Amino acid sequence: MTNPANYMLVRSVSGTFATVSCVGGVVAPDVAISVDSVAYSNNGGAGPFTATLSINSGLPLNVDGFYRLYICGTTSIVDADNPGLAPAGDGVNPGTDFVRSFRISPPGGGGGGGGDDDDDDNEAVAASVTQGGVPIPSTGFAPDRITRLPAQTSAYKASGLSLEIPSLSLTMPIMGVEFNGTTWDVTWLGKNAGYLAGSAYPTWNGNSILTGHVTDANGKPGPFAYLNELKPGQKIYIHNDGLTYVYEVRTSGLILPSSIRTLFRHEEDAWLSLVTCENFNQQTGTFANRRLIRAVLISIIPTK
Repeated sequence: MTNPANYMLVRSVSGTFATVSCVGGVVAPDVAISVDSVAYSNNGGAGPFTATLSINSGLPLNVDGFYRLYICGTTSIVDADNPGLAPAGDGVNPGTDFVRSFRISPPGGGGGGGGDDDDDDNEAVAASVTQGGVPIPSTGFAPDRITRLPAQTSAYKASGLSLEIPSLSLTMPIMGVEFNGTTWDVTWLGKNAGYLAGSAYPTWNGNSILTGHVTDANGKPGPFAYLNELKPGQKIYIHNDGLTYVYEVRTSGLILPSSIRTLFRHEEDAWLSLVTCENFNQQTGTFANRRLIRAVLISIIPTK
């Protein structure tokens, strides 16, 4: 009873769960919520028999959505009175999961905010980008050399948001980068993170895409230079108006500059994609790959 693997907790935006059972595992677009530890008490054998779950890295479970808890009778929890130690089931049918569903809807909403005309514009840009095969922007200059920048021709929009990556000791403003019909010009981002127009606005439901330089114009490491060191389970914060939106890293990998559909993958829940360049080719003077970090919103807490 005290093995966290005996339990599975998932979230759905719509309330229609793709996940069927513990044996089938979590199925997208459902989002897995961590079960970190379990404490069991039988009160000296007299009952009640209670398993207390520590979940979500100890953070408040307060993101708006539908949740479902599976107690895994299809995989691991067995009936102690059964000599064959067959899966215990849901209390009626052996070999099934015991399932309970619930809804969390914080007052005023709990992340994954709404949309407006700008959201409609973003959808139009996203469709244009993915259908047109626009390459992922290059977010790095040649390392170990100075690159002379032209006069700035693109103005970035201050968002009032900031990005923090505690494990990399990084904090930076988030600036809005418009799509100009062919690309997002990130030449002058400097020490800022850039929110790519066409993706979901950061902290809203959908796939929010932020980029930053891996190498700056002086040939030195940029703010996203060590993005490849992020590991699943580590946290990324977006600060906005007194609240901290906590995202948990789920995947890290390399994609091609042409993999725009992968970058702009549609999501129902609130996801965050961080992207930067990797593997500079001295002969071509370009970066062969893009590093893509994907993280999902797990909690919203007051900013300290």
